[in-house]
Amino acid sequence: MTVSAEIPIGGMLGRASHKMRLLLDKVLVQNKLDLNVEQFLLLKCLSFNDGINQQELSKIIDRDKTTIARIVSKMEKKNMVLRIHSKEDKRMNNVYITNLGKDILVNVDPYLKTINDILKSSITEEEFGVLQRVLEKLVDQIEILDNKL
Repeated sequence: MTVSAEIPIGGMLGRASHKMRLLLDKVLVQNKLDLNVEQFLLLKCLSFNDGINQQELSKIIDRDKTTIARIVSKMEKKNMVLRIHSKEDKRMNNVYITNLGKDILVNVDPYLKTINDILKSSITEEEFGVLQRVLEKLVDQIEILDNKL
């Protein structure tokens, strides 16, 4: 099977990603969860990496440092996260998820599970496995190309 050169892979991925973000934002707003997708990603990241610094958050979430600082500031005002100067390097801030942030994640999870289940129900297990492998290959190739630039 050949891949058509007429449809750019980046365009297809971008469209799917954009539509998913819009859907998640809509679900968050409809359920009055006072959170957007960027904030959700940050909370989710902290739930696995609590206390990491903003620079590491920037790399994991793939957003620039200024954007991360803005998101963290907004979330700190909402008491979802706590920013504390690093003991090792006072120029760096470590970010921690608060109990409120954890509670919000618990409230968001059922909606995300429902969306994920619906999306997965539209394809077979085999197709899902292929999708995972293809996306992993594309990400690997993108990183290789990025490192060459």
